[in-house]
Amino acid sequence: MSELFFGNDAAKVILKKAAGSQDHHHAYLLYGEDGLGKKTLARLFAEAFLCTGEDKPCGRCPACKKMEHGTHPDFQMIVGEKKNSIHIDSVRKIRQDCVVKPNDGSVKVYLIANIQDMTEEAFNAFLKTLEEPPLHTVFLLTAANLDLLPETIVSRVFPVPVYPLPDRLLCRALKERLPKLSDDEAERAAELAGGNLGKAIACVQSEEFTQRSGLLEQFVKALYAKREYDMLKVLAVYEKDREQQRQFLGEIVSLLRRALLAKTGGAVYSGKGLPFGPQRLIKLIALTEEVRGKLSTNANAGILSAYYCAEIWQMIG
Repeated sequence: MSELFFGNDAAKVILKKAAGSQDHHHAYLLYGEDGLGKKTLARLFAEAFLCTGEDKPCGRCPACKKMEHGTHPDFQMIVGEKKNSIHIDSVRKIRQDCVVKPNDGSVKVYLIANIQDMTEEAFNAFLKTLEEPPLHTVFLLTAANLDLLPETIVSRVFPVPVYPLPDRLLCRALKERLPKLSDDEAERAAELAGGNLGKAIACVQSEEFTQRSGLLEQFVKALYAKREYDMLKVLAVYEKDREQQRQFLGEIVSLLRRALLAKTGGAVYSGKGLPFGPQRLIKLIALTEEVRGKLSTNANAGILSAYYCAEIWQMIG
């Protein structure tokens, strides 16, 4: 299971135990911010509940093959796309279907993703099923936040929180899904996404991320070669947008900190160049943070860029 979904071991233990037991709860609610993989994890455990193999989901038994091909008769999925997009008709169909015994195995599994997108009428109808569920049914629900749901629903489900990933684990997940991504790009995306894999993938696929990656590489090369003018050219790209320049300097700070961690044995830095010792890296970080702070005032961005590059030259020249 661990190799199929990164992180959230506590959630996987809860669901894996349920999938291998006859004495499971009738409804599980996976909740956490959008982009954490709640629907993916719920789908994985739908497979586990229906699997007839030993190590669930085995991926080899007839039930797993049917799930793979989307043909399992005892599995249904509804996905909310926006507020009030899950209507009472969908819930009525589930209520009518769930009283019928399973076709293949011992349970029927219903995955309702983004349950917060139900209409009030649909919630009321679904509540009746949660109050008296058929013994052979399992509901796997997802929501961004428990506060978005009626208390009557929350009180009748087993809540399973889904959390952001640690940066190192997020980097591994990104590299597995996007093999052409460099280690340094994966590290940057992990920092920007705050442990959210969905956000990290969207980030690295954006045009802005690609442009900034190129500019960061140019800046590092200029820093390594001690070319003050080339550093100025890179910074000039964002001189007309104070906030963009602050963000760019923030990414330079992150890059320098990763380099510092590598020097002190705290991490493996994959960036190119930067053959500086810890003390010089600490001074460069402090200088960059100083300039970022001044950008929050009315100081001239062009003059700040010139000051920044001149100070760097004094440190490394």
